[in-house]
Amino acid sequence: MSVRRASRSGLYGYRANNLQAWSPVALGGTITDTGGYRIHTFTTVGSDTFQVVSGLSSVDYLVVAGGGSGGSGRGGGGGAGGYKTGSQSVIQGSHAVVIGGGGATTTTVDGQSDSGGNSSFYANVSTGGGGAGNWRFGAGRNGGSGGGSGDTATLGQGTAGQGNNGGRGSAGTNDPAGGGGGAAGAGISNTSGSGNGGAGGAGLSSSISGSSLFYSGGGGGGNHSSISVGGAGGSGVGGTGRGTGNGDAGQQNRGAGGGGGGSPFAGGGGGSGIVIIRYPL
Repeated sequence: MSVRRASRSGLYGYRANNLQAWSPVALGGTITDTGGYRIHTFTTVGSDTFQVVSGLSSVDYLVVAGGGSGGSGRGGGGGAGGYKTGSQSVIQGSHAVVIGGGGATTTTVDGQSDSGGNSSFYANVSTGGGGAGNWRFGAGRNGGSGGGSGDTATLGQGTAGQGNNGGRGSAGTNDPAGGGGGAAGAGISNTSGSGNGGAGGAGLSSSISGSSLFYSGGGGGGNHSSISVGGAGGSGVGGTGRGTGNGDAGQQNRGAGGGGGGSPFAGGGGGSGIVIIRYPL
């Protein structure tokens, strides 16, 4: 039986029976071996490369885009980054990988929230999550999942096969805002005019990394009250909304939406995306 041992460079190994060097079948990202798979994980925002050296014809992938930021000043929750997973035929050569950043923290009460950046591998493009609305810019933005609205305005629409719509807020006693949409469910609306901000939509779990983790949860909506609270972030990765104080940021490299801020506080930034590629050893 041959045993492969990684060298100090991580690019070559040896067969124990004859000590002949073997070459990797692919390069790029952080490389780990677990559960019978070799896994390439890309987490740095921007462009990178997955290079097929030889002997590889198909891979499994997870492509998650950056999440949208939460709204400031009783703002909605940011929409989660689009979520795509499946199998992809590959050929020898270099192939672009792009990691989308999360939407920037919304620092002013009158500021409109930012959407997240797209992530991609081959033709598999996940759309950045939609930024949330707030008391002035009420509508949530469209995206992989849509941002929650800050009042009764239009909620952000999600992209089919990637995510879901944001929730709708209301104009009332506490002005609770809607939660951002997630990969597995829509953001929760609160149209009663009182009470808590809407929770962020649920994310989806994946074990492609070797561990079961949630990705693409929506951010919780904020409100305008020191008594009521903001909505919870989706699946523990979306940022929590606040009744007072700044909204929480979405978790990095999970494509999570940021939480909506209370009044007059900032919305939380969206979490950056990730691309994971694996194939059998």
